[in-house]
Amino acid sequence: MIGQTIALQGKEYRITELLGHGKSAWSWLAENGGGRVVYKKMHNEAVEHYTFSDKVLSEVDAWKKLSAAGIPLPVLLEWDAEKQYLVKEYIEGPTAAELCIQGKLTDEHFEMAWDLNSRLAGAGFHIDWFPTNFILTGGRIVYIDYECHPYNAEWDFEHWGVYYWLNRSGMKEHLETGTCATLNKPGTPKPVTEPFEAEKQALKERLGRSNG
Repeated sequence: MIGQTIALQGKEYRITELLGHGKSAWSWLAENGGGRVVYKKMHNEAVEHYTFSDKVLSEVDAWKKLSAAGIPLPVLLEWDAEKQYLVKEYIEGPTAAELCIQGKLTDEHFEMAWDLNSRLAGAGFHIDWFPTNFILTGGRIVYIDYECHPYNAEWDFEHWGVYYWLNRSGMKEHLETGTCATLNKPGTPKPVTEPFEAEKQALKERLGRSNG
């Protein structure tokens, strides 16, 4: 795929980099003289613990709902349900996953995540808090995926996502090999929690969030 030229938004773009391979799609960086965009091409790979309806239409629907709730997102530029792709704004900056493995996630970053979680809960949603789905730069947090669900505390930042953000060695292994063996409890889509409970509680106390 890298080096291939494709037509997007009526313009010719060259695929220059693989940005990520998630449970629903491959995301590629595409460039032309006028700038960069993300080309997200859906795949048909089976994913354990997940089932999907139409992936493109589901993401478009999520983008509309989250945008209406004021959640920071990349702009959706183009989509095609038949050809199963999306084109969205490219957001510059490190992901939470990259900062995690570098030991550079700060209390400020966690504060932004908890604040966003509260905004989402107030709007009636939870999102996919896996660290590869967030850009943290310039004093802001941007959710770069288009996925949301009716709010369920079991899957929010406090009870699900934070454990991935704290699991530095597991996230490093995931980014290098693609495995979640040291991120998830065996046979589940739930994070390993026990080694990180004390760190989580200390973090909550520093942020004044001891009660939630």
